[in-house]
Amino acid sequence: MVPSHSCSIILSVQAVVTAVLLFAAQGCIYAERPVQGDDGYDGAVEPEGEQDDEGGSNDGVADDGPGDELDDVPGSGGGDGDGTDDDSGADSGSDNDDLGSDDSGSGGSGAPPTGGPVPAFVDDCGGLNDDFANRSGLASVDQQTYTATQLCSGEEDWYQINIPGGVWVSVEIDIIGSGSGATDLDLVEVDSAGDAQWWSASEQGYERLAWYNPGQADQERYLLVYGYQSASADYNITVRTSNYHQGMDCDSFFPLASSGSGLGECNRILQVPQTNSVSEGYYVEHQAHYSNLRRELAYLVTWATAATSAQFPGTNPLSLMDMSERGGETPGAMVGQLRHPEGTHINGNDIDIAYYQTGPDNQGRVVCDNDGYFCTSPPNVLDATRTAYFMIRLLDSPHVRVIGVDTLIAPELFSAAQALRAQGVVTQAEVNRLESYTAYGEGWPFHHHHMHFSWNWEDGYEGRSVEPPEGCIVDVAQDPYAALAQPF
Repeated sequence: MVPSHSCSIILSVQAVVTAVLLFAAQGCIYAERPVQGDDGYDGAVEPEGEQDDEGGSNDGVADDGPGDELDDVPGSGGGDGDGTDDDSGADSGSDNDDLGSDDSGSGGSGAPPTGGPVPAFVDDCGGLNDDFANRSGLASVDQQTYTATQLCSGEEDWYQINIPGGVWVSVEIDIIGSGSGATDLDLVEVDSAGDAQWWSASEQGYERLAWYNPGQADQERYLLVYGYQSASADYNITVRTSNYHQGMDCDSFFPLASSGSGLGECNRILQVPQTNSVSEGYYVEHQAHYSNLRRELAYLVTWATAATSAQFPGTNPLSLMDMSERGGETPGAMVGQLRHPEGTHINGNDIDIAYYQTGPDNQGRVVCDNDGYFCTSPPNVLDATRTAYFMIRLLDSPHVRVIGVDTLIAPELFSAAQALRAQGVVTQAEVNRLESYTAYGEGWPFHHHHMHFSWNWEDGYEGRSVEPPEGCIVDVAQDPYAALAQPF
């Protein structure tokens, strides 16, 4: 990878194939994407076998269907149904042709700076916003748009946006063109030193990132739009904002809507915001296009990670993996190659989550010896105590449908939960609930490197009463409220 204008990109490979992108100087132009393989967040190791697909036949509780495109575990015999790696960036027409696997490390370079003045917006091809010092400003106003913004060949556009306290903000670029080939633009978050923190980099017609500021003072975020291999195009910018919260129960923050109103903020699908600090206990590892959940589920999961970090000081952040596409589609739908069985990971109801581990991070990775489908011996790097506690906190919600794990991981979790009960950390009732809602067995292959969390989508904001089908294979006909889960 050789950037033009003699600007260097330093790739520090950690473990398997992930890399950290560093700008050696401001305003360097990319000849190629900083990291090939998967789209991501700064600095984490791409897990061995991180791919996250729910597979196999249903066993009454498993949320999987036939036709699973097998998870890819290097050296383990796993692979997609078509023999390709579903997160390698090598797929034909892949959206993963750019940066790294939404790797988040442990929060990038730390908390963003307190917000200062936002520069005026500039649109030009003449160098006015082509480096950090001359960045242009974006207003944090809901539905604020900037149309027909120009990115000329060999140019970069740098921006600053301030995230108000208590607010979720997304920035989307909609490319005028296909978003591939000669119009392939990418969106990167950088810090004040110019180091990449997170990115949305694909061959799609849009790129989008999102954040939440849990504090009171504004936070500055810095963005860079560039053309892959000197691509150029005009693009529109759309800023979206919404009130956002830290707490388990979304319904406690919004007025209840009637069951037939079609409203209800907690059922809205939104992009899960990237983490601010280690104390939040999570990071969004997989690519931004696949990181969308119902608001109510996003609240619960990130609340549970924070609770786990508080219970066990020094806990490394937990990787949040595949969720849904922004319209509620199964990840991979936008490139015509599903990463999960059709009907799973839809409408923001499902999320794959890494296990807590005994190593230096908690990325999605294999935690046991395996045959490519299941653990073949008890897990050797699983932190069963933290994982069991986290799952118990998830189950504080009455709207959980099931949490799927590997057959040999389940007993480790149950044993750890009993130990926590003996210490007075959890109750026997909570242990019983964990055992009741944890699924494992022949219907749950490929969960030796992540758990699968499934939301009880008939519950929730609009008082749903429709009985879910077995497993997770659903469609609009079976879920008449699916259309109400409108994305931001």
